Amino acid sequence: MGIPKFYRWLSERYPLINQPIASTTVPVVDNLYLDMNGIIHNCTHGNDPGTRLSEPEMIVKIFAYLEKLFEIVQPQQLLFMAVDGVAPRAKMNQQRSRRFKSSREAEEARAEAKRKGEDVPAEGEAFDSNCITPGTAFMGRLNEHLRFFVRKKLAEDAAWRRLRIVLSGHEVPGEGEHKIMEYIRLAKREPGYRPNMRHCMYGLDADLVMLALVSHEPHFCLLREVVSFGGANHGRPSRDVLENPCAEHFVLLQIGLLRDYLGMEFEGCRPPFGHDLERVVDDFVLFCMLIGNDFLPALPTLDIAEGALDRIFEIYKRLLPQLGGYLTHAGQLHQARLERLLKELGALELEVLQQRAEDAENFESRQSKKGYKPPAARRGADASTKGRDAAGAANGSGREPIPVNGSAYGALELDAEDVFEAEAALAGLGAAGLALPAASVADLAALAGLGEPEVEADTGPTMMSSEARALISSGNGQAGLRAWKARYYREKLGLDADDPAGRRAVVEAYVQGLHWVLEYYYRGVASWIWFYPFYYAPMVGDMEGLADIRVRFAPGKPFLPFQQLLAVLPATSCRLLPKPFEVLMKGERSPIRDFYPLDFRVDCEGKRAEWEGVVLVPFIDERKLLAAAASVPPEALTAEERARNRLGDILVFQHAPGGGDADRRFCASTLPSVFASVDACNSRCEARAPPPPLPDGERGFEPALVAGTRQGEGRPPGYPTLRTLVVEPELRAVGVDVLGQASKKESLILMVKSELSALGPGAMTAVAVAAGILGLRCWIRWPYLQEAVVEAVSDCQQLVDAERGARRHDAAAAAEWATAGAKLGRELLVKHGLDVGAVDIALHVRPCEGLVRQLDGSVEKRFSKAALLYPIQATLRRNVAPDPRLDPKAAAERLGALEFKAGSQALFLGRAHYGCVATVLPSASLGLSKQGKQLAAAPGRTLRVRVELAPPATASAASTAKRLLTGVTTQFMPSGQVARRLGISPRTLGKLTGNVYCKSGTTRADVGLCVKHAGRGLCVPDYVRPAAGDTGWTYSQALAAVAEQYKKRHGWVLRALEADGDSGIEFELADALPDLAPEAAEAALAELQRWLKALPLSRRPLCKATAVVAPEDAIRTLQSMLPPAAARALPPVELENVAPSLLLPPAETRARSSVVAALAGGAVELGDRVACLRTGGSPPFGARGTVVGVHDDASEVLFDQPFAGGSDLHGRVRGTCGLILPTDQLLNLSKPHAVAASGPLAPRIPLPPPPASALRLLGDKGRATEGTPPRGRPRAETARAGTGRCAMGAALLQRLQAAPAGEAALTGGGDAASGAARDGRAGRRGGTGAAPKAAGRAGAGESGASLDSVWLRLQEQHTLESEAASLGQAVVGGGGPGF
Repeated sequence: MGIPKFYRWLSERYPLINQPIASTTVPVVDNLYLDMNGIIHNCTHGNDPGTRLSEPEMIVKIFAYLEKLFEIVQPQQLLFMAVDGVAPRAKMNQQRSRRFKSSREAEEARAEAKRKGEDVPAEGEAFDSNCITPGTAFMGRLNEHLRFFVRKKLAEDAAWRRLRIVLSGHEVPGEGEHKIMEYIRLAKREPGYRPNMRHCMYGLDADLVMLALVSHEPHFCLLREVVSFGGANHGRPSRDVLENPCAEHFVLLQIGLLRDYLGMEFEGCRPPFGHDLERVVDDFVLFCMLIGNDFLPALPTLDIAEGALDRIFEIYKRLLPQLGGYLTHAGQLHQARLERLLKELGALELEVLQQRAEDAENFESRQSKKGYKPPAARRGADASTKGRDAAGAANGSGREPIPVNGSAYGALELDAEDVFEAEAALAGLGAAGLALPAASVADLAALAGLGEPEVEADTGPTMMSSEARALISSGNGQAGLRAWKARYYREKLGLDADDPAGRRAVVEAYVQGLHWVLEYYYRGVASWIWFYPFYYAPMVGDMEGLADIRVRFAPGKPFLPFQQLLAVLPATSCRLLPKPFEVLMKGERSPIRDFYPLDFRVDCEGKRAEWEGVVLVPFIDERKLLAAAASVPPEALTAEERARNRLGDILVFQHAPGGGDADRRFCASTLPSVFASVDACNSRCEARAPPPPLPDGERGFEPALVAGTRQGEGRPPGYPTLRTLVVEPELRAVGVDVLGQASKKESLILMVKSELSALGPGAMTAVAVAAGILGLRCWIRWPYLQEAVVEAVSDCQQLVDAERGARRHDAAAAAEWATAGAKLGRELLVKHGLDVGAVDIALHVRPCEGLVRQLDGSVEKRFSKAALLYPIQATLRRNVAPDPRLDPKAAAERLGALEFKAGSQALFLGRAHYGCVATVLPSASLGLSKQGKQLAAAPGRTLRVRVELAPPATASAASTAKRLLTGVTTQFMPSGQVARRLGISPRTLGKLTGNVYCKSGTTRADVGLCVKHAGRGLCVPDYVRPAAGDTGWTYSQALAAVAEQYKKRHGWVLRALEADGDSGIEFELADALPDLAPEAAEAALAELQRWLKALPLSRRPLCKATAVVAPEDAIRTLQSMLPPAAARALPPVELENVAPSLLLPPAETRARSSVVAALAGGAVELGDRVACLRTGGSPPFGARGTVVGVHDDASEVLFDQPFAGGSDLHGRVRGTCGLILPTDQLLNLSKPHAVAASGPLAPRIPLPPPPASALRLLGDKGRATEGTPPRGRPRAETARAGTGRCAMGAALLQRLQAAPAGEAALTGGGDAASGAARDGRAGRRGGTGAAPKAAGRAGAGESGASLDSVWLRLQEQHTLESEAASLGQAVVGGGGPGF
């Protein structure tokens, strides 16, 4: 399906269906389904064919992307990862077309680069995206990587352990999204299937919308990247989105809201047989099939951009009451009812074609005045000389044609393949997977679509050729339409005007295709071998007599992987097959060599862009292909190749504590240089055969909700609905702008019916409203509903708040309020399709941003600091289904129940090791249960923990991090000074450093440096910043150097900008380079774009001018000072008697519903040392780093070590050590917070068990719990027993408290390394690798004493120093920076 067209149409007609994740809460999801091929394509090459990544880099990116998607959604029960397996024949035709076209484009780009003398990868070195096809070696390796990834996540990530994880790899037949739907379909047939299941599926394919609808599961959402419709992205994610997959780059397409919209749009039909939303939804899916999908071409006069779906809706609303029923039922098509609708559409064909001809004429007239020549036409000089030979190859006539016996066939010629299909069909064998009625050989030849129509060379996109326009614009009405149709069937389908049987065969095949697609969506694959045997669809007006068409499918069986590779790959990708199969694609004597033409045509007539063109490569002959594949004996393949050519099983992984060690499959690291192997396998893996197809006659998805499904106000929390606000729908064209461009089509606008508006203007004032609403909670951002607190109420005359009461506006404030109110109303209309009418009263509200957990364990709601204006008529007083995750009481109980169990991790908040990762150990004082398990500690008890110490080398970097990052400054120059240096005007410099657009025909390329955006207050900090007093911009030396290079290499752009003295930021390529031929001018533009893309600044994002970002040189210098990954870590230290308040548990990462620790975040500055609080993703919990960029609510962090999922911070960091994180997911180690833990709550360091001789000295009664003083000698007394040592401890404490930040490495004021040194003086448990030096000195000094006496003294020393610290300070923490 035309993905950008359909998604855009859907989003603009129903503006609220896309829920922004960044500003709302992701609802609770039970099952997350990942259509993996979208992830694979994004992470291997994305939208950039020039991307060059090593395979390990690709795999790491895939893993990181999976982690990000998991983190955003956080499923509760199931994760289903579906990779495309071998596809049905109906899909293979589209796969074949795409791969042939992408191969030719890659070859053309390579040739062009060579012609220009650019560096080109050696043949075979460039990444071939066609390897993302089942059966290739790349997919085999990827499968192994994914299996290991699942094992590793189950071993290390607690969030994954609660799930069942299903991996349906490339060896399992079927497209990924349809394997997902098969799972849902079968699950719904199970007796125990629960209603109100919450589903989320990831993917960009428009088919996912249809598949989610046919499931009849209302609590379903689609996770999608934010897409771009500008430039060359064609509605796909931009590179920024793919390289930094953060929450603000994703949206949730809410299927429940789409269902609500469809209900509102069609409930006015009022058919006599009753309005049934589920049946309307199924008919909507059928309408979308008519405009084209992956299996059938669109009907010629049905184009979304021309309003095809809008016309279908209008006709359907009018006809439905007369049809006697709906068009479909559970995937079964009522052909007679469909024919009535198509008849109405057919009557509009002449009008549609006349409008299309007029639009095409006007467009080409405008382009010709500008000297524009379509790229394909310029490229077609070679194609036109090939003439008939090229046309024949495009239609499969590279094979030797042979005459069909019998004069009844006239001049028609068929080759051997055509004869086989014709004879097989006549014999009822259904060679194409379809049992057809008896027909003539001529009919079947037409059905094969392999006649020899007249074709012309590639001419580039045009909605209608000049010849076709002449026919339809002749003024002959229906006669012109008939002539147009005759040309269409002759040139597109090879059918004569007097061949009604041929047209009938096309119609029958198309209806069969509709049945096949419906069955595919609702029941599964109806036939693995059926396909639509034409490049084009019939005319709508010829879709008659549909009730007489009988459809029956032969099921067939799926291809093997290598068979599919032979079917879909071009010859240029033959390396992706084993050597013996390469010969079949390129060998001179291969029986299937004609399946792989090197020259073919792409028909762009009726298209607006080249990528939409119809690729005219010959259809494969299944019999010949399978026979050729069978000619390769199995022994000619390696064992690995034979394994890749088999169909396989689905793998189901589940957490199995202690029970998975017997199954060690997939535990060895597939990337040992990046990831360690899984040592302790705590999961099991079960292989399951793919489920069989449904028995004949059994329905798949039924048009009904599961009994007990709740909708509307009773819906599950977090799932939006349009039923919570009284609105009236109305189709209007208001210029809705939800995707960056204003729509010219109608949208379903929701008009709010407000009780206040019924009273008339001025009847209600802010004072009257404020009396009952100030300080109360309300719900804004309908229909997603975000809680807020009302701080003030205002109208055009006054503002009322609780602190100062009512205050009247002066004239300026009143005008400002009126402007703000009008802007607010307009924004809701244009951005959300919500018409609130006049904004007479507005609320000043502070939205709830989540929950915060205080140090005492209490949980409170946190509200934004800034208030925003919201119209009262779009505000709800209550939410009947609030998100329980945002209930402070429930959150406190949930978090309170999370006892620190043995094995759980937290950050230690004690002074000596502030911010170090602590693992809770089993308490030595607790015994074991009868089953041998550790007994649980009573609530309120202290804990025993093991603290991982940071490498000592990091301490030396801590003292210089802040000085380095804040001491290095970038010098900036006024714009006038830089302009004089370049010899241009400041105005031109301002244009050049922003967005500048060069137009060439239909393309509009941004050729500016894009380092600032004045309107939005954005800039790239290292290159430009606002001048003092907001009087303009200042520029760095780095920017001036880039601008000088720009002028030297591409001075024609600056000359064009200088010639245009006004503030325009757009110019024509032909005007800028008038002396160059169009081809040369476009080459110059392409060269400029490549140069711009190669600039380091092209990767730097625009930030708010208030952002504080460290210079790149300073960051790289700091990174060079950090210890290498192999730096030797200090042995961990164990602590006893640790109060739970000294442990900070991992932070939740779900947006807005997360509970943020009061200690987290805060005011961060450049150079601050931080530790990561997040868990269940990247970076690892407790990872330490340095803040190198400060934004509003996020920080750029340079972590000490690289990690999976890390980034290079847009080129400023070496390796994958950087990441942008919300500040509330960081603990600031440079500004430690005070946590009460004095006296008996102070932690202490336990000692190793005493030697046997020491125990004998103590006596049996003297034995105590490990690490405690001898019984009979109270701890306080022990603390006072050695005053000298106690005084020494107090002096040390004073030094630590007085130590400046720069002396952290010497004194250890909060630094883990120095804390470790102090711990070393006291002794350490188990440190076999590095004995503490202080302890060693103690042993040397006591050379004449026994080991027993040394141990006793060490024990006393530990107790004294620990107690001295607790008595001498009121709090633990609050010292110097903890690096």
